[in-house]
Amino acid sequence: SGKSGAYRTNFSSTFGIENVNKFPETQDKYTIGFAGVYDPLSFWPSWGPTVADARKIDPTHPEKLYNPFKEAYDTGRQYQNSLSFAGGSDRLTFLTSIGHLRHEGVIPFTNFNRLSVRLNTNAKISDNFSIGSTLNFINSGGDRYNADRYNESLSYWSPRYDIRDYLKDDGTMKTYGNNNPIYGALTNKLRDNVNRLIGGLNFLYSPTKWLTLSYRAGLDTYADNRLRTAPGPKGLAGERTLEDNGLGFVYQYNSSFRAITSTFTASANKKFGANLNTTLRLGHDLYDRQVREFGAEGNELTVFDYFDLRNARTITPSQSSEEYRLQGIFGELTLDWKDYLFLTLTGRNDRTSSLLAPNNSFFYPSASLSYIFSQQFKLPEAISMGKFRASYAQIGKDASPYSTITGYSSSDQLPPGLTGFTRGSLLGDPALKPEFTDTFEAGLEMGFLNNRLGLDFTYYNSLSQDQIIAVDV
Repeated sequence: SGKSGAYRTNFSSTFGIENVNKFPETQDKYTIGFAGVYDPLSFWPSWGPTVADARKIDPTHPEKLYNPFKEAYDTGRQYQNSLSFAGGSDRLTFLTSIGHLRHEGVIPFTNFNRLSVRLNTNAKISDNFSIGSTLNFINSGGDRYNADRYNESLSYWSPRYDIRDYLKDDGTMKTYGNNNPIYGALTNKLRDNVNRLIGGLNFLYSPTKWLTLSYRAGLDTYADNRLRTAPGPKGLAGERTLEDNGLGFVYQYNSSFRAITSTFTASANKKFGANLNTTLRLGHDLYDRQVREFGAEGNELTVFDYFDLRNARTITPSQSSEEYRLQGIFGELTLDWKDYLFLTLTGRNDRTSSLLAPNNSFFYPSASLSYIFSQQFKLPEAISMGKFRASYAQIGKDASPYSTITGYSSSDQLPPGLTGFTRGSLLGDPALKPEFTDTFEAGLEMGFLNNRLGLDFTYYNSLSQDQIIAVDV
């Protein structure tokens, strides 16, 4: 957040370029064909004769092979600008900023854009009460292409042909037979648009010197809209179509996510006598999540480049939703004796929506002991530090949502025009219990010669019980 005093304005602008820094080593002697036989339409990119022998057969063969791996990539560019304002008074400070990024990828026709707007504020209501807030809105998205598929297609492209010569005058793919990955990046598109809002609010109140109350609430929500398209064949004579484009398609996916977090903590610090310091923390946690997803995949376009679901011969829908909540109460007690003996005890009880009662409520504790004996005893001068530590912790874990029930999923084995549902591949277990992991650790740390030489010995043992593993049946 901002600082009190004069208002400040900052602007920054950066530009950068990027290139692929490493390419696979390729041969430049043998050309297209198979078993040493020249075939300018062969599927096999470099299994033919030498370039010299191929030129005797085909005078149009280039004198030197192309290098499609190097020639298929662009120089990427990044443009980034940001503007911020900050200022305030002794009681109120703020910081607001706006930033924009445009990234043009090294794969042709790919890009990414991000717009971010942020506002942070802090208000000191009184000497013992303060409030803070954060708000951040982000819009991001762009045109993407499958990088793995791009490189795979490159490996099948023959260096006899210029990979940059990928488009005919009629807009169809120019190729000798194999898929041209640049044409794939041009036509087989995935465009996403994500709007995300992240916000937080916190309160801090200290009614006394030894007691502090704090509360934090957070919200993370976004809407993700994706559109994947590819044109179908135009029906022209001699037309070559990209394998991945099929008969054309339009896929739309919409998903929404919302997560709420809430944490309240009460911390008390008390010193008993001259040697014992204690800290006690008690609190409550809440995590609530909701996810909604919907999609529709339309295949076989009637009009080859009209990307509308109503233009598809077949439409396959998909839909899912999920709700999940986890809340818990926790406590922690720390004892410090003369700054060399430390004991920490914790306990937490969680209550989850993914398990059924009584298994949905579970408790797990921990304890740790640290003894810095070099602080208590005078050791030989060569020994700089000596510390013994031991700890035991139990961690409880719940299951994924809906693990206790057996649901139904839509069937994809029915003829077109028919709908139906079948039993899901995972069988729910109403008696499912939480998973527990017990961990014990003990160790010795020693420092010698002003800690120039150290020794660290650790024994560790971990055991998980009632593990929850999803297995399809």
